[in-house]
Amino acid sequence: MHGKRYCICTAAYPQAALRIQQYADALAALLGAREDACALVVAEAGMTMPAALRDIRRIEWVSSQASAPAPLRGAMLEMARGVAAEWLLFVDFDDRIKPGAADLWDRLSSEIQIGYADLDLIDSEGEALGRLMFGHLPDTLVARDLEAANCLGFSNTALNRQALNAEDCNVPDGLIAVDWWLFSRLLQRGIAAGRIDGVVADYRQYDGNQLGADEAGDASAIERRVTALEAHYRALNNGGWLNRIKKLRDTPDWPKALLRHQPADGAARWWFQSLTASIGDLTAHAEKAM
Repeated sequence: MHGKRYCICTAAYPQAALRIQQYADALAALLGAREDACALVVAEAGMTMPAALRDIRRIEWVSSQASAPAPLRGAMLEMARGVAAEWLLFVDFDDRIKPGAADLWDRLSSEIQIGYADLDLIDSEGEALGRLMFGHLPDTLVARDLEAANCLGFSNTALNRQALNAEDCNVPDGLIAVDWWLFSRLLQRGIAAGRIDGVVADYRQYDGNQLGADEAGDASAIERRVTALEAHYRALNNGGWLNRIKKLRDTPDWPKALLRHQPADGAARWWFQSLTASIGDLTAHAEKAM
């Protein structure tokens, strides 16, 4: 993989291997159309390259020592730092990159180092849900835009490889939303981010998705999301939000209260946006009641 413009970067884990044929077909279509693109797949410990990937040209499969999401994505980022490509295009192992995604990323301005675009939502079987993940994204982003929600995932972003440093690959243990943490760090360093118009991948939704576009279905799902949120803010040393979450946990029967507070329209929005808004409302209400 020498001197490419794009490297499609993916972390592979066994649960997502059930959808490998769809991932492979989409990847093969893009690589077949673009000689200036290659692919890097960093796999969880013990995984071997699936047969669906073995005939694809310009793909590198790396077996890591990682056996949990945070270190696996850290290993992916560390390997990505060493590829001979200008841009890293992220796509999750159970999502599908659009065959024309590289053509869309060609529109990236030379003045930005983080690109982002929209996603089509698909169900667990890969059938289109007929809606976009976001629908509208701002032209640019700065660090404060990502404080309470995230729109920069590991399937709708492009990162200039030179913007990634060694510390960015040292992902804190227990972190779930690694993408949110990474791009928050980059924006805090002043790395410029800009939108391109279009859809670059299909984003898969499952029943009970921990961090998906739809709202949590029960109190246990709420608890998992709040735990993920807490880990994120702890990793970024965000005392303000850690204090809000502490106040939330002091609220009697808080998971059910937070579940009732969710928007009922089912509209797709930024990851964590409705959760953080609901936490803000509940904790503010509790303060007024004191």
